[in-house]
Amino acid sequence: MNSMNKNINEAEKMTGITRQNIRFYEKKGLLSPARNADNSYREYTQEDIRTLKIIKMLRKLQMPLEQIQQVLEGSVPLSEAIGAHQQKLLEEKETLEAAVAICRGMSRETITSLDIDAKLHEVEVREQAGGKFASILHDFMEVARAEESKNFYFVPNNLVLNSREFKEALIRYAEERHQTISFTKEGMNPEFTLNGLEYSAVRIFCRYGALIECRLIHPESAEPGYIPLQTRTNYRRLYRFFWSVLFPCLVVLLFVIYNLRIGTALTPTLILSLILAVFLLGVRPLIGKRNTTPK
Repeated sequence: MNSMNKNINEAEKMTGITRQNIRFYEKKGLLSPARNADNSYREYTQEDIRTLKIIKMLRKLQMPLEQIQQVLEGSVPLSEAIGAHQQKLLEEKETLEAAVAICRGMSRETITSLDIDAKLHEVEVREQAGGKFASILHDFMEVARAEESKNFYFVPNNLVLNSREFKEALIRYAEERHQTISFTKEGMNPEFTLNGLEYSAVRIFCRYGALIECRLIHPESAEPGYIPLQTRTNYRRLYRFFWSVLFPCLVVLLFVIYNLRIGTALTPTLILSLILAVFLLGVRPLIGKRNTTPK
């Protein structure tokens, strides 16, 4: 190795970027370090280190990877990319300020006292003025879809006792959802690409039997990069709050209403049992003991 060149451990320390993200940036074509002829290890030059630091800076400004790549390739001047990104951030700021203003006006309302027609009119006026509430909903749904894709579980038809059954279970899962799957590694810890995203999978045994847990190898690859980082963080918190708190409460409320309509007696024990059951179903992953083979 050239004394000026660095290995990936040294590059990680010098830039503060994890090796997983460094490799992700390489895969995306943002940099292409040479390999040592003797051991095939990547060697990072001073220019590679500088490139990584530029990527880190622009990502902290919430610039999408596609735009960063254009800057690094020289197809878009840095000043032009920064100007366009600044304009987008200002539009996002207006969107959030409009949403905050509406929320502030509704903070003391109740569901019965809310003048829905007046609030809808206010939203429409703000939309026409650039509030873009439809954009907010769209962006929230994109973040929700990204969160769902990062980690999911499913119940196979059998106990998945060998690598062949594991592969068959994953193929069946993809076929049932009309998704495209291809394997890069087989075994009891398989790795595969599902609809263009790279996953690893493990088998879990719990009280319900066998489960298969699938996790994105590069979670950042599912992120909607055009949405600013702080906005994505806020939407992600809202999404998790919905599934852990609001959704269980809604299920319990509907259960109570249904039983009142049919005249079933609601005892405190029944209601508490339902609340506990819904809460446990809403908390993921399902509690169980892992039974996996180390990679």
